[in-house]
Amino acid sequence: MRLFLTTFLIVSVFSLKGWSVELYVASSFEKVAKATNPVGRTYADASSRLATQILAGATPDVFVSANRYWVEAVQKSNPNYMINHLADNALVVAVLKPTHFPTSTIGDICNLSFAAALNEVPAGTYADQGMEKLGCKSEIVRAPNVGAVREWIKSGHVDAGFIYASDLVQDQSLISIHRFEPSEIAVSLYAIALTGKGKIWIDKISSSPMISDFGFLPPIARNRPTPLPSLQDEEINASSILWNSALVGVLVVLLAFGPAVFLGFLLARWRSPWKFVVSIITMAPLVVPPVVTGLVLLKVFGKYSVLSPVLDVFGSPAFTWVGAVLASLLVSFPLFLVMTRRAFESVDRSFEVVGLSCGKTRWQVFKRITLPLAMPGIIAGAMLTFARSLGEFGATAVFAGNLAAEGGTISLAIYRSLQSPTGVNLIWILTLFSILLSLVAIGVYEYFLAKQKALFSKGN
Repeated sequence: MRLFLTTFLIVSVFSLKGWSVELYVASSFEKVAKATNPVGRTYADASSRLATQILAGATPDVFVSANRYWVEAVQKSNPNYMINHLADNALVVAVLKPTHFPTSTIGDICNLSFAAALNEVPAGTYADQGMEKLGCKSEIVRAPNVGAVREWIKSGHVDAGFIYASDLVQDQSLISIHRFEPSEIAVSLYAIALTGKGKIWIDKISSSPMISDFGFLPPIARNRPTPLPSLQDEEINASSILWNSALVGVLVVLLAFGPAVFLGFLLARWRSPWKFVVSIITMAPLVVPPVVTGLVLLKVFGKYSVLSPVLDVFGSPAFTWVGAVLASLLVSFPLFLVMTRRAFESVDRSFEVVGLSCGKTRWQVFKRITLPLAMPGIIAGAMLTFARSLGEFGATAVFAGNLAAEGGTISLAIYRSLQSPTGVNLIWILTLFSILLSLVAIGVYEYFLAKQKALFSKGN
């Protein structure tokens, strides 16, 4: 019945056959936009990225965002078009359904662990206001966006999270335990038409009952909202971010070194049907999207996983520096393994045969002949792994995204800066230094790779 009503509304409100618009919309508004623009193109992403594309020359018909700053920035470059207060949303505290938490009072809610988006994202700012309204003193675990908040709730890493009422319509596995009234927290959605066709779309959707069908509210007149906080106010230290990233990279290399040498030698010398299986398992994270790897880590180390008894005793690595290292290690290790395997495969086995014929044990041959000859290639792989760990984002953002609120690694800090109007300078500093570090690592990689080739050229 709901599907029938939705289809009926689409047909009745948007009956112009072949009429379509190109929409750039906030992620929370994606389903509404696609439903009301069935034959057009709809792009949903963070407001900062969409606005940056428009300012760089992209030409959508409509831009929809909950971030007033970015809407105004787009409007300044298109002064002929006005900003429209398109709809309102409600902020809710959501938990996994069915809930087993006692939430009869505000005090009960405050005893839960919370997740929310970063402060630079509108949902993060609204979450801070929500905590103040509730009077809760709990620390909020920060996620890159509202989508990550939902995943963290479902994985059991947090008890509750601040999301929008429209998110509950899209995700039936969550339930609201507290809803803030628009008079308490003003969650507004703005739209600006950049073409005449876009203005027609805004006029139509403003009067469409479909907005409420997707969890949104009609716009309520109110004063201009408080601007989002500035990164400059927090004085994030670029040098500390670079140091943290380098530290994560070094730890990844140190932790991966032993397993990479062992498995690399095994795969290079092993003659067993199981070699194929081991290779597939160890190389899978290299081809699987990093975001998927992060989701798998959330499930493995979640409160409801098979590891939950162990995690109850020792704690979960999620949202910690251990989690950042683990995520980066899992993504970068296959690259280290490939290079280590190639290094061992390049060693002429006749040297090993000579060592064995002289009465040396296999361990002595490995330690004194095979490993030294392969070491330049292994070091080259270590440097390439270090460079790869510097750029790791997807798995880290999902599994250890809370570090973005503390500065975090280079990738997390750049992502956070992209959400802030004042983060441009920090972005360029981090980008230039990350490129420099990566070039140095690749240069060292090339040096040791050439050294290994020269080593075998002399032997021949």
